[in-house]
Amino acid sequence: MKLRGGRRTLVILGILATLFILLKPPIDPDLGWHLRLGEFILDRGQFPWQDTFSYTMTGHRVADFYWLSEVVMVFLRRTVGYFGLSLVCAFVAALAVGFSSNFDPFVSFLVTLWLIPSTGVRPFNFGLLFFSSLWLLLRRRKFCWLPLLFLIWANFYANFVFGLILTFLFFGLEALRKRKLSLKTATIPLLSVVATLVNPYGTFLWQTLLAEANSLLMRNTIAEWLPPNPHTDFGLFFFIFLFFIAFLVIMRSKKLNITEVGLIATFALMGIFSLYYIPLFAIVVGPFLLRELKSLAHLPIFNDQMRWGIKIYASAFLAVFALIVGPFVQVPKVWSQSRDPKVLAEAGEYPYEAVEFLRENPQKGNIFNDYVWGGYLIWQLPSVKTFIDGRMPAWREGDKYIFEDYLTVMRLKPGWEEVLEKYEISYFLIHRDSALAQALKVHPAWKIIYEDELAVIFAK
Repeated sequence: MKLRGGRRTLVILGILATLFILLKPPIDPDLGWHLRLGEFILDRGQFPWQDTFSYTMTGHRVADFYWLSEVVMVFLRRTVGYFGLSLVCAFVAALAVGFSSNFDPFVSFLVTLWLIPSTGVRPFNFGLLFFSSLWLLLRRRKFCWLPLLFLIWANFYANFVFGLILTFLFFGLEALRKRKLSLKTATIPLLSVVATLVNPYGTFLWQTLLAEANSLLMRNTIAEWLPPNPHTDFGLFFFIFLFFIAFLVIMRSKKLNITEVGLIATFALMGIFSLYYIPLFAIVVGPFLLRELKSLAHLPIFNDQMRWGIKIYASAFLAVFALIVGPFVQVPKVWSQSRDPKVLAEAGEYPYEAVEFLRENPQKGNIFNDYVWGGYLIWQLPSVKTFIDGRMPAWREGDKYIFEDYLTVMRLKPGWEEVLEKYEISYFLIHRDSALAQALKVHPAWKIIYEDELAVIFAK
């Protein structure tokens, strides 16, 4: 792609603006156990096959389908620090946006808006880049690269499954459109599936994924798997955006093919059912949005003066964010948070002071910890085995999910005290304003041994 003059400048500004919008400090709730697993692989030269971080599910067999992402993240943390890790993760997400939007600065900005809640210092960014790369290869008919892409992808992040969905849909709709099924159409998707089996866990990787997919409890409870709420700003904006895309599809229906419409409709429906799929929908709709916005700009209602006015206004916004807000506001903020553990914990609303208390005053017995703090404990207090963390919503023993026991206690459901006895809970680390904390404050068997504005620790 040859760029000249102003176009090159706009592309650079767009990339920088996208990068700074997606730049976040390392505060993802699951970062702690990702880093610990990456360290396990790098330092021991082994792949984890079972849980070693919790006492509730010790020995539970599970495939680590993030392993290569975790190794990369640990390597980056050790070489360029937490700030460098944040920069790389933001760049990876920005690259995914660029592949979808052909690096058009204005479409990139629109696509980026849907990635903000889901991205951060997390393996999801790598999965998003693979998904966007797949979509680029499919659009450019570079099908021979697909098996290799899936081989690498299956070792980086679990959303390669949705890449396979995109692949099968694309080839199926193309065969329907052309009314022809070629040998390549039949073999490339199958070879891509086979390529996903080339991983340290083999078919066990798929068994782990299927177990998570079958967990209705996880899908009905974990925030990122819930459907978008139209009563929130993000949810309302998403549904308005859907109506806008539907309007464009209807207006241009005679010039669209069944493949494009089918893919947009499929991933739009997925986005309606779960927040997790909205970034994937944004990537899929990017090329369509790029083409249709250019067509709208040439409608008779826009004269040359209006077009230039819109372009100058949008360009000025990109320039301000890319050259002023990003470097002088966003970067210093993330830099300071990444270098100070206490500031970082405050940014992520993690119990820094409470963990320091436990470090200085170790408690005997088993802890009951808040779900969102499990990863932080694994990261900052590895000597304490957790009750639960972000890996475990789909884990179960027989028909009983550990996450269900957790919810029973947190929501004070009937039998919650029996759960405490079952796991021999000796102390709690939970949010100070939770319903459970209020109940324990008046419970004769428990007393507060530490409390601050965020967290409280109870012991027998």
